[in-house]
Amino acid sequence: MRKSACFSLIWVLLAVGLSGCWDSETIQDINYITALGIDYEDGNYVVYTQSMDFARLAKQESPKSSSEGSVLVGKAVGNTLELAITSLHRASQMRIIFQHLTAIVLTERAFQADMHHILDAICRYYEIRYRSWVYGTREPMKELFSLRNPFNGSQRLSLLHEPKEPYKQRSMIPPIQLVQFTKQLREPDQTLLLPSLKINQSNWSQGEQSVRQFEISGIYALKNDKYKGWFSVSDMIGMRWMTPQTEATPLAIEEDGKEVGYLSMHEPKVKTSFRMADGRPSFRIHVKVKGELQEELTAISEKEIKQKAQEKIRQEIYETYRKGMKKQTDVYSVAHLWSDPIIIHGNK
Repeated sequence: MRKSACFSLIWVLLAVGLSGCWDSETIQDINYITALGIDYEDGNYVVYTQSMDFARLAKQESPKSSSEGSVLVGKAVGNTLELAITSLHRASQMRIIFQHLTAIVLTERAFQADMHHILDAICRYYEIRYRSWVYGTREPMKELFSLRNPFNGSQRLSLLHEPKEPYKQRSMIPPIQLVQFTKQLREPDQTLLLPSLKINQSNWSQGEQSVRQFEISGIYALKNDKYKGWFSVSDMIGMRWMTPQTEATPLAIEEDGKEVGYLSMHEPKVKTSFRMADGRPSFRIHVKVKGELQEELTAISEKEIKQKAQEKIRQEIYETYRKGMKKQTDVYSVAHLWSDPIIIHGNK
């Protein structure tokens, strides 16, 4: 009896000791895709990926000490987007996962392809999260994904992967996540305004060498799966007053063509009302926005500041909408409130 009990106890202990995650993988054995680029060329989909060396980052004391070799760019081609992504596995030495994807970038050529196919293919990948940020670009994808952060900082801290912090300081073009991208692209009366990325080589330098950085240069407009065109930040200057997420945006006050002061504006509240005039639809936009005087270049009263700020905001909202109409684009998505085509007339 004593031998039998001892024998059973040994096997129980062995079973406990041997149990565990037999199929677990270490961080250095996995290729973590952090950004996905989609292009369309010669009838084929071209996929680019950005991968980060998380094993190296994990060994460092802070995320601001990553090295030059911590980013890997992949490329694959296929007749469909799914085939292109699958082709990445051919020469991969490690398992590829998309669970850490935080950015999706589409080229201007991709907008002119089958956007429904692209969206369906992205959404079918269960690993891709709907919180990923989405952009458009005209830049070569390989160069875009190879940009380095200043001070050898982690790519995870760049505008590509974390656009909210730069937007808080300069609210011009609001960033958009995949969940919003999907919803707005599928809404028949919504105009999707997708931020466009470019490579800035003029603002920053290290020694005598310029430092290339991400910049939001404007928006790509899409509606009903159709590409409507590209608009610069200056074209979309009125968009900041129509966006409740605006946290900080500068406004220059002018008098006789000369700047007399600068305001910092934030938290716009927008109300839009509609009416029929002579059988034609028109709309009125009411914007209430907070602001503080940052710099006064010439003596000017508070009343004059408010009047000039109101006029400047009114002008920017109208000019942005007018530029959209030149490309038959409803940049403020007001068309969903009536069924007839939008007719802009007079000074409305």
